[in-house]
Amino acid sequence: MYSSPLSAAPALPESGTDDGIYLYDGDAASATIVHVGSGKFIVQEDTAESLSFGLLINEIGTYSGTVPVSADLSVITVTADGDWTIAIG
Repeated sequence: MYSSPLSAAPALPESGTDDGIYLYDGDAASATIVHVGSGKFIVQEDTAESLSFGLLINEIGTYSGTVPVSADLSVITVTADGDWTIAIG
């Protein structure tokens, strides 16, 4: 469980391993996402908009695809059992 304020979360990296909570503060864009693992792979984007719970990905195992991300500050939550990359462009 995350015990620090969300404002202390690190910026969204281009790659990672396993679970994480990150901040994204950029333009609206497409994110090309890859996961190499055998279990759950979930990526969510929560924005400041009321009732905004953006489930971007909910898959099992290896995944590769492109999803939209919102503009401005949001919290990106990754649930993974392996390596992943997120390329925003």
